[in-house]
Amino acid sequence: MVRERLAVLPTEATEQRTVIAWRDGMRLVEPRLWLLFAIPNDAPGAQRGRAGRMRGLGVLPGVPDLFLAVAARDVHGLFIEMKRREKWRLSDAQIKMHGRLHRAGYQVVTCAGADEAIQAIRYHLDMRIGG
Repeated sequence: MVRERLAVLPTEATEQRTVIAWRDGMRLVEPRLWLLFAIPNDAPGAQRGRAGRMRGLGVLPGVPDLFLAVAARDVHGLFIEMKRREKWRLSDAQIKMHGRLHRAGYQVVTCAGADEAIQAIRYHLDMRIGG
């Protein structure tokens, strides 16, 4: 039963694509959204060779999926860890990295789905406009 429900839920990647599509549609209304971008980190199931090359380029485990490079609300910027809407958990590496980022003055949120991520972005930017 749980497995069947998870099969119909959007994947984490689909949820992130939804956030980016929203960003693309809103950038002319809210220009600061041009500073929302993805961070290529080691995704579960990544090919070993690719993961090794990415680590050699400086990719670190636990770094959140998205970053909004806008200082607001007394923080330097907003990191977003995307998750599926149900049955998710943070890895040990994510917990450690999120703590480091928070101590360095960044807001870090874990969002179960695109709606939560969009809500976090809107709150960070104090967006009161539609969309």
